[in-house]
Amino acid sequence: MDQPQQLEPEHFSRETIMIASVGAIIIFIVFWAAVTIIRKRPVPEPTMKTYTIYASAPLQYEIGKFPIDAAQLAFDQELSIKRNFILRFVPLDDSSLDGGWDETRLRDNLKTAINDPTTIAFFGPILSTAAKVAIPILNVEDIPMISPTNSWPGLTKLGFSIDEPGRYYPTQKRNYVRFSTTDELELTNAATWAKSLGFKTVSITGDKSLDPATTLFFSKRAEELGIKVNSRSFLEENTTMKIAQMLVKEKPDLVYHLGANSTLFTKFIKDLRQAGYRGNVMVSDSVLSQQLFDAATPEMEGVYVTSVSIPIEKLGNSQSERFIDAYKERFKAAPDTSAGMSYESMRILLSAIDQSDQSKDGVLRALFATHNFPTMYGPITIDNNGDNVSGNIGGSIIRNGAMDYVGIIGHTPNLLEQ
Repeated sequence: MDQPQQLEPEHFSRETIMIASVGAIIIFIVFWAAVTIIRKRPVPEPTMKTYTIYASAPLQYEIGKFPIDAAQLAFDQELSIKRNFILRFVPLDDSSLDGGWDETRLRDNLKTAINDPTTIAFFGPILSTAAKVAIPILNVEDIPMISPTNSWPGLTKLGFSIDEPGRYYPTQKRNYVRFSTTDELELTNAATWAKSLGFKTVSITGDKSLDPATTLFFSKRAEELGIKVNSRSFLEENTTMKIAQMLVKEKPDLVYHLGANSTLFTKFIKDLRQAGYRGNVMVSDSVLSQQLFDAATPEMEGVYVTSVSIPIEKLGNSQSERFIDAYKERFKAAPDTSAGMSYESMRILLSAIDQSDQSKDGVLRALFATHNFPTMYGPITIDNNGDNVSGNIGGSIIRNGAMDYVGIIGHTPNLLEQ
């Protein structure tokens, strides 16, 4: 038998060494690749905090849509600022079925803001009647508020109702500021304008979207100036023609209307003209809308309009021109006065957030520290009440379905100089 062949020791060692070497090289390559991957792996950045600004407005109607669109424009433009936190703007709808705001929907929106731990501020409400509901609720929660358009003076000032403004601040700490000039300044100047136009008698109307007592500012000043006030009436959907017929019998030189329900006023002005009234009409611009002009252009011809600010297209500065251009480009419509005020209010709020430590108290302190903040309307300062202490009351006349600006009919006193 043949003897089994035996491997030479030298051959076995050489093969083993080769295999071991290749294995070592592979292990080294895998190890080095792993180290390289670990070295190149990005270090995760700390998660940035998120803060939310909530808003509530009747978004289905121009009275809410214009200011919220403008606020969104300002917010989006300011997003280019580098921050170490994330900001969100969340507008919520509180539209009613009749052209105004709905209290139940507003309260639901307030609950949403309160229950969100990221809430840092509240923008609005748009109407003073809604603010009367919102301020005390958010005051308890220590949530800072800024409104572009609230004009009822009792929200911040003494002397307009027995329990105002105290009942809006149950914590006795102010959490609310506003951009708008207040009603007593607009309406007393409106009455002075009426006197200068030669009107001797006036009948006053309003709607429930604004505090009924607001019309008293006009009537009181009118009587002081020797203008006879025939009556004060408040419109409802089924009473516009009845009131129109009553005013025709009164034959006033002027019908003065103060309200914010554009749908209701559209019906009223048409009924007023249909009933035969051919006299003069004066309104606050809070009631104006494109819907109104579209539906009642002939009836609105010659109507006098007062505004808590100069129309933005008449400001004539680079800031206002840039805003108008940007608004038109984005929303395919011309902004109204409320839009300009809302745009600047959002800029003031964002500045306060940036200057603060991003706590609610810090934002509130920064809001009340607003001094000579540059806007298209000029420098803005907020006083200890939360009011904008400077501004002008503008006057216009409706001609061919558009406002023809007349000029400044009054000034807001600078409270810091008194």
